[in-house]
Amino acid sequence: MWHQRARHVGAGLGSRRGLTLVELLAAMIVLLVGVYAIAALFPKLSRSISDEETRTSMSRATQRLAEGYRSGELELPDATAPHYTQVDAVEPGSSPDDPDSNLTGTNPLNSRDDFIEVYGERVTVPAPPTPGGYPCYVPKLGLVDPSMVPVVHSFREMKEAYRDPGANTTPRDGEFYLRTDGQFLFNGPGGGNNGAIVYYDWVLPGGIIRRANGELVPNSGSYVQAVASRGGRVVPGSVRAYARYPWACSFGPPATIAGRVCWVDATAGQSIYFPATAAGTKLRVDYRVRREDLQAEGTSRRAKIMFEDKLVPSAPPYQIDLNFDGLSDEYPLVANALDGTDIADVWLLVVDLTDGATWVWDDNSDGTGAITEVDFSRGKFWMNGSVVTGASGTARAGHPIRIYYRTADEHTIQVQKAPTEFVEVDSLTHPANAYLPNWEHRRFRIGTQAAASGNYYYLCDFPAYLEDQAVEVDYTYDAGDGQPTPVSNEVHVISDLGDPNLGFGFVLNHSNVMGLYEVTGASARIVGWWRTEDGRVSRFDVANIMFPTSEI
Repeated sequence: MWHQRARHVGAGLGSRRGLTLVELLAAMIVLLVGVYAIAALFPKLSRSISDEETRTSMSRATQRLAEGYRSGELELPDATAPHYTQVDAVEPGSSPDDPDSNLTGTNPLNSRDDFIEVYGERVTVPAPPTPGGYPCYVPKLGLVDPSMVPVVHSFREMKEAYRDPGANTTPRDGEFYLRTDGQFLFNGPGGGNNGAIVYYDWVLPGGIIRRANGELVPNSGSYVQAVASRGGRVVPGSVRAYARYPWACSFGPPATIAGRVCWVDATAGQSIYFPATAAGTKLRVDYRVRREDLQAEGTSRRAKIMFEDKLVPSAPPYQIDLNFDGLSDEYPLVANALDGTDIADVWLLVVDLTDGATWVWDDNSDGTGAITEVDFSRGKFWMNGSVVTGASGTARAGHPIRIYYRTADEHTIQVQKAPTEFVEVDSLTHPANAYLPNWEHRRFRIGTQAAASGNYYYLCDFPAYLEDQAVEVDYTYDAGDGQPTPVSNEVHVISDLGDPNLGFGFVLNHSNVMGLYEVTGASARIVGWWRTEDGRVSRFDVANIMFPTSEI
């Protein structure tokens, strides 16, 4: 039995033949195809992992910024917008068609490249950092562009005089008086007469009550426009007025001049300096964020620059990790001063928010300055211990700092904010004079449509860049008893009304409106932008941040 089984097995083994050369080659081809297919997945998988890591980092950065605005730790400006001539050409959800071009022919206006204006950033001038020093403020939303000197104003509220001061006279210091014919008399605190910003309710015969938000009356004795140009009547007791004080702002180093003056740091536009006497003054600043033309195409668009706030580390090795790695070693952060003067290429710029002290890593850096090393690949840098501890001056451990840098993947974060105060206009070209400053980006028009239940009111002709932003409306309507029924903080979202005669807007919830008092922005959008591994532009949005509104 055993021998028979052994012979049977042996016979079986002897009957098998090996693979032919053709079969072996075919097997190898199949194997190689499989290996190639699997290998081809690795770059895609690597890119996918890298893109997801970037998205996660950007979502954290934008969420952190949004939370700062929600909590009140950070303060939003009155508005951010495209240039006033482009507010109807930029869609908020748009992305660049050709992210490598600045030319609008190949890369039309879009929300990444053309949100450049900041309106009404609130500033309280800090105390001088040292005796004889200059108070310093760092703009919140980016480096200042040299094409526009910031517009800076301070305001002081005035009291309404209880009686007309009479012909050829002005009210007492810090008072105003509005005559029934619309003539506005005022005397700013301290004798200032540089114009007044006025808020008031007005009405046409048989019309609804409207609100004039922030009208500029250039001189005492001028007339408010509701009466002068529209034939309306100001509602008694509705007037609030603020004396306006313009500040002379320029680019350059601080000078020993007192008064209402300020200077933008000419290196990169990262700081604004004030006289020591300005400490404690409340200001509003309008400025344009940095634009650039890296490809020398002749057109400047919004710079793709990243900025973030950190604290100076207090322990060795004094390392600071940036939110994003892969710093650009091709395009410097700054190559020219604001006046066009060539400077050593700056790749990293750091500003101490407590006193404006500025440190850079540039082509002249040798590791002995305030910044001793920068790891471009990993997004890290190290500070000099003597600067941190104060061995070479002011101790800076724990100080808040603002860091500006550029990445190869063009990381940048922007704020798109609905205007705090909207203003009613008669048409898209009115008003065209100075009595209503900066009106184009915050305009709306009132329209009506008859219906069986009464007249429905459209608030329309909002600029296109505000699509999907939320607003709050205060108004009154006739509920059927002939008396005004108030509505407060009615929230609407601006959308395309589908009618070219109406543009963007919404319909109020109640018909037969009797008074329209306030239309105020109620949302903002924080947008993070970057280039993916395959070069596409990607974005991450945090939208609909509700925030309080206020006058000056």
